[in-house]
Amino acid sequence: MRTRAIAFLFVLTAVCGLKAQVPQPSPALSPGASNTWNLNWEGVYGRGYFLQHSDDLVNWQYFPLMEMGWGSTIPYGFASSAERFFVRLRYTDDTNDFYWGDYDGDGISNWEEIHTHGIDPFNADTDGDGVPDGAELGAGTDPTDNASAPEFWWQRTSRDLQYDFDDYEPPYNTGILARNALWDSSLNSSEQLSAAIPFTALKDRLEELTFPTSLSSLEGSGGLAPAEGSSTLLPNPPCYHATLNHHRHWLRIASASDIALHRTLVLITERSVDDVEQSKVIESETLTIPAGEVVSGESDADPGFENDFSGNEYHTEQVTTTPYEVKVERDLDVVDDKWKPVAGDHAKALSGERINLRVDTSNFPADVTVDGFEWVLPEKVFKDYTTTANKGELVLFEEAHLNQQTVGFYFTTDGLKDVRVKFNVDGTAVEAKVEIKVEKPTSTFTTEKGVVRMGINTKGFHTLGFLGANTPLYGVKYIASVTTPDGCAEGQFVYSQLIKSKREFINPPSGNATVLGDGVTWKHDGPFPYGTAAATFTADGVTPGIHGDSPSEPADSLFRSTIEITESFQTYLMFRPAGTASRYVPLRKINWNWGGKATATDNWTNVTDPVSVADAEGAETNQHPEWDDNAENDEE
Repeated sequence: MRTRAIAFLFVLTAVCGLKAQVPQPSPALSPGASNTWNLNWEGVYGRGYFLQHSDDLVNWQYFPLMEMGWGSTIPYGFASSAERFFVRLRYTDDTNDFYWGDYDGDGISNWEEIHTHGIDPFNADTDGDGVPDGAELGAGTDPTDNASAPEFWWQRTSRDLQYDFDDYEPPYNTGILARNALWDSSLNSSEQLSAAIPFTALKDRLEELTFPTSLSSLEGSGGLAPAEGSSTLLPNPPCYHATLNHHRHWLRIASASDIALHRTLVLITERSVDDVEQSKVIESETLTIPAGEVVSGESDADPGFENDFSGNEYHTEQVTTTPYEVKVERDLDVVDDKWKPVAGDHAKALSGERINLRVDTSNFPADVTVDGFEWVLPEKVFKDYTTTANKGELVLFEEAHLNQQTVGFYFTTDGLKDVRVKFNVDGTAVEAKVEIKVEKPTSTFTTEKGVVRMGINTKGFHTLGFLGANTPLYGVKYIASVTTPDGCAEGQFVYSQLIKSKREFINPPSGNATVLGDGVTWKHDGPFPYGTAAATFTADGVTPGIHGDSPSEPADSLFRSTIEITESFQTYLMFRPAGTASRYVPLRKINWNWGGKATATDNWTNVTDPVSVADAEGAETNQHPEWDDNAENDEE
């Protein structure tokens, strides 16, 4: 027979500081009706309480409970039908801001952690994935699941100032200046004043509280926020009041990457006097986490006052500096319209993979104009590559293509690529950039060469050709393999072959010569891809792509007495990533040629001046094959 058990574990955990050594009386646990339980404990005056539960003594969750002790009994009832169920009481004597404070510094109040999100108010990283809970909630990931985390987050700390001065007749003029450092409460100060401080000097006084140069990874995850200031003069007698709040922001990732992460901030400072707008100043800066590091340099938002009010009239000045992130985003799957920041997987690509980027400024205020977009792309980027048997064209960018908020393109080469976009915010020039790591598949491309000789074709006629040594298989045999990088879909590879041909015939009895091809113009050799549909191969690094060519010309004819052939070829190994929007890019190329002459006088048995050359291995290339005609269109 299986039984259930419930136990109470009394754990004296000095969470958030145990300031007073007041013993905690033992609680009382009693059963209720229908799988309910009642827990009662004495609430020590000034002590804050939390309650947790577990079914394995390893993973603990919080009940939605926060209680302050007032010297009386605190009751709590709960239900459980589990076979095993454990509860434990946690408490803190640091209750200065018990409900709305942030004990773990993750940017979420204690109340929200317990009652809204069900996360640990004493652990800035509940799931232990290296990303603070506040950053996860801001990014829409799950702070209780270590498999769910944002690619990056904004880290912030603040300093603020409160100034009050009543300018009565001495000795009754008095005031106070208080300064607060969010990152270190030991730096907080408050001083009594006997003389007024000019409003314009208050920023300098706040800056005496020096920002730290960095924070630990689990601090200050509240994200971007505006810095603000308000100064007021109240008349009769003059009373001066001001607040200033400054922010310092960093960009952070949980673990180092081999790709630098860049993010641009547009800082808009707006100022008004007596509710009349005075100015709007727009600036921008780019924060970068270098490759191999986890945090960027800092960005400061620290507005101050420009006016010193005096006299017996009411005046007020408001100033706000708001940072707006320039979001350069990518639609990774192209067709699903799911845009995400260029980071992590979205900052990686295969050559030939469609890159769709956009500048999302939807978070900017409605009263600013964002226009004048101009993308600056690196070399070996193309807009499209189109192929038919008769035309192969690499489509490059025109200016109009780059002056849009969204751009789509393909990389030919591999490596780390900087993509930049310029635009205007209310006429102020802004530039943002992202870094994309482009990889190409590894490949091999080798050839086996036959000989130039006379052969017998399938209809029993003599042919002059570049043929296999013994049977008319391949004059040049291609053997290739392609391997996509780890984590990438396999894609496919094919061949594309260009030919430059000249075939001359002497026709008896007139002795007139006819020519097929000009020997100068490169044309595609048959369909694209070269060969049949069976000549499309999987880029799995295992299955070889074997194909080849045996160019030849029939010899037996009443109208031919001499054949002379000179032909050159460029054979490309082409790769296309998976996905309907991808395009072919070149990997390797071999050059080969052949030629010879034969006559009817010896019954087409001998070849004079035979020539055959073929690269043993393909050389890497980034040059797409292009053509405007097909060799099959040539006529005598």
